[in-house]
Amino acid sequence: KSKNQKRKKKIEINESKEAKTLRVSSDIRLKLGHKALSEEAAMGRRKVEIKLIENKSSRQVTFSKRRTGLIEKARQLSVLCESSVAVLVVSASGKLYNSSSGDNMTNIVDRYEIQHAGELRSLDLAEKTRNYLPHKELLESVKSNLEEPNVDSVSVDSLISLEDQLETALSATRARKTQLMMEFLKNLEEKEKLLREENQILASQLTKRSRASRTSEQKQHAHRRERVRWESLMREKGRGSASYINHVMFVNVNATTRAANCFSVRVAKCFVSIKTRSASFVVLAPDFARIKPPVTPQCALALC
Repeated sequence: KSKNQKRKKKIEINESKEAKTLRVSSDIRLKLGHKALSEEAAMGRRKVEIKLIENKSSRQVTFSKRRTGLIEKARQLSVLCESSVAVLVVSASGKLYNSSSGDNMTNIVDRYEIQHAGELRSLDLAEKTRNYLPHKELLESVKSNLEEPNVDSVSVDSLISLEDQLETALSATRARKTQLMMEFLKNLEEKEKLLREENQILASQLTKRSRASRTSEQKQHAHRRERVRWESLMREKGRGSASYINHVMFVNVNATTRAANCFSVRVAKCFVSIKTRSASFVVLAPDFARIKPPVTPQCALALC
């Protein structure tokens, strides 16, 4: 019994030691895990330095991701705050991306222009003033230096400097004039291209309509000619359409063409025209209703 009791005590002591060891190891793991998580969080919160990305492929990927995120944030702002948001993005290659939420882009831009029309006009006026003031100062300097009382006192260096300023202003004016003329010519070329495309479309539509009208006129003329021919044939034989129809025999199309050796068979909307070696026959479509059972021109030929 004493041996068993000692053995049990040893087992209990060993189990308690193992439990302590497990608790310590689990505490160490938890501490290490919390430390790693805090380090990862600190790394995630680290600020990215904002500067130009040198690699073109990485720059394009970043542009695409950030543009998508910006558009998504604008959409969320519109949904959360019930506001109209417009986003315009122009890439480095000049491609334009736009997105709008809450309202379409045209309405948002129109509202902005209406509300800020005065500011835009003042900005335009300030830009014109900035461009005008240097030229005005230059003109005043030229006028003051070249006035008759001051001509003798002007030095050669000041005249050379004045000449350089005039040449610079003149070259800038010519460059601006050339740019405006090129833009005007480009707009004219684009308008000419659009007008040419519209003319081509209209010409093709007109050609199609004229062909269709010519075809319909030819068909109507052929119908009238066949009807007149049939009526003249009936008057020569002295028989009406009813007695003429009594001698009509309706057979299958293929069988008729083989048996009668027809040169041509034409099935129209209002008549059937058959030409054989001996004669030509015409039967008007309205007369088919008198035959029992009725047979349409599309499924049969008429032979007299």
